[in-house]
Parts: sequence; structure tokens; C-alpha cells
Amino acid sequence: MIKKLYNITLALTASLLTVSCAEFFEPNEATLPVSMTLSNHDVTVMEGDTCVVRPLFTPDSVSNGAVFWTTINQEVARFINPDTLVGVAQGSTEAIAIPVIDYTKTDTCRVTVIPRWEFTANFNYPEDMVVYADIRVHGQPVNEDMLIGAFCGDELRGMGQTLEKFGVRYTLIRVWGPYALSHETIVFRCYDRRNYTLEEFDEALEFDGETHGSLKNLFKLTIE
Repeated sequence: MIKKLYNITLALTASLLTVSCAEFFEPNEATLPVSMTLSNHDVTVMEGDTCVVRPLFTPDSVSNGAVFWTTINQEVARFINPDTLVGVAQGSTEAIAIPVIDYTKTDTCRVTVIPRWEFTANFNYPEDMVVYADIRVHGQPVNEDMLIGAFCGDELRGMGQTLEKFGVRYTLIRVWGPYALSHETIVFRCYDRRNYTLEEFDEALEFDGETHGSLKNLFKLTIE
């Protein structure tokens, strides 16, 4: 990997004058950056979603240093604007930020692209169970940037819908399966579009075709 990055930086420094200006921040030639790090070093995005990874310079006065952006595998993720990449296809790659003024300050971010969560109930799964959930992610309630998915292994079996009734805010998750006593383990995951993370809840359920939780006694789903 080190040799690959070295070859990339050599090639880039030889061709920077011909790169489109759209790929740069405007340089501040009067100030040399002491160091640069990226705002994120490990992100997860769905196919088609975008992710912002910003360069952070020290000292702060170098906030507009020119940076060249690229990814190792552009078939997985690629930059569509300076500091903004898009998930193209499932897989993993690395995003690379190279300060034009000093390419030795290169920093990288691991990018994992996951398939889009799209679920439609079909006749392959004739039975379902329902979960009335109170969701907490690191102490905070679920928000509009979070998607909640129910999985059997890596297969999506249902998605959460945040509702409010009689003053109670809750997430309704309808989980589908082959038959009620299949004894499949259902785990729940949260994809956060704001923080570019994918995490699994501490609690799991066995698929049983029953209802778990109620408006008066919500089933707790937590990520500590």
C-alpha cells in the first residue's frame, strides 16, 4: 500500500498543473501547512449516497490549502466534488487527500460502500413479526438521518418506520420470515447518513411471528 501511494503521489505531482481547477481548494501561497489530517478516517456509505471528508490543517490559518482528491478504486467510490465522494458499488476502497503544496502530508480514509436498503415483502416470506421499539443510539433517539434495518445474516427482512401516536414516539419494524418457528436470529442495524456509520444494536430477537413491545411498553433497542 505504501509503495502504491508513493507512486500515486509522484504521478500527481508531475501532472498537477494540468488537473481541472474544480478539484482544488484555492491555495494560500503565503502560508505553508504544518500538517493535514482528514475529518474522517473510516466511513460507510450506501450506494448512491454522498459523503463529505474535509481536510483539517494545522495551523488553522491554512484552511484553504489546495488539495487533490482521489480514490484507489473508483468503481467502488469516487469524488464528484472536492471533499465530496459518492458510493458507486458495494465494496471497500481508500480515499486519498494530497496537499498540493506538500504531498508528504498525504492522508487517507477507508471507505466502505454497502448495498441500498430496499425491502418489499413477497410471497417467499409469508409470515411476519412486529416490533414496537424505543431506539437509542449513543444515548440519542433515532432521527431522520438514520435508517433502521432488520436482518437475518446479511439479508434485509424489514425496515423501521418512525411514528407518533397518543403522544408516544416510536419505531415500528415489521420483520418478515418463512414461518413462525423458524428459529432465525434477527439482528437490527442502524445506518447513519449524517455520521457515515453502520452499527448493530445490542439486542436481537428470534423470529417467532409474534408482536414485541407495545405503545405502553416499547421494546428497547440500544447502541451504547
